[in-house]
Amino acid sequence: MILALYPFVVYFGLQTLSPATLACILLIVVIARVGFSAARQSVPPWLVWAPVGSIPVLLVSLLADTATGIKLYPIAINTMLLVVFSLSLVKPPTIIESLAKLQKPDLPPSGVRYTRNVTGVWCVFFIINGLISGYTALYCDIQSWMLYNGFIAYVAMGALFGLEFLFRKCVVKV
Repeated sequence: MILALYPFVVYFGLQTLSPATLACILLIVVIARVGFSAARQSVPPWLVWAPVGSIPVLLVSLLADTATGIKLYPIAINTMLLVVFSLSLVKPPTIIESLAKLQKPDLPPSGVRYTRNVTGVWCVFFIINGLISGYTALYCDIQSWMLYNGFIAYVAMGALFGLEFLFRKCVVKV
């Protein structure tokens, strides 16, 4: 849960803690989350390992005592998700197909094609979201960074998920 609130934790954490101290705390949380998630059999491997990509950027903030690495965390997550989703396009089943088969194990070939296309759309989303997150991390103040990464990015994800859901139910009927 704390990682979902990451932008708010960073914003308020930097008000009272040094970047190095906050980075140390966040590293402990990320490593603990990866460890606990890896121990649970019910968590998909891609979801377990996505936060691992944030460790190098958090180490930058820890070692250099700068907020830059901390603010790059959303880019690291977007990059890891992009890699995982892209690899699933190269080596099926795609992430979206795997999720779809949880509800419909006998997914027809048309459904497999559709989920492949949706996986591609999510890859494009991760690229765009990562670029905007990077811009806010490098060129915007902490309030703008928090607004985008703590609110607007989540609204955009929800909107994409909702639009795809409506499209699938009303048009495609997969």
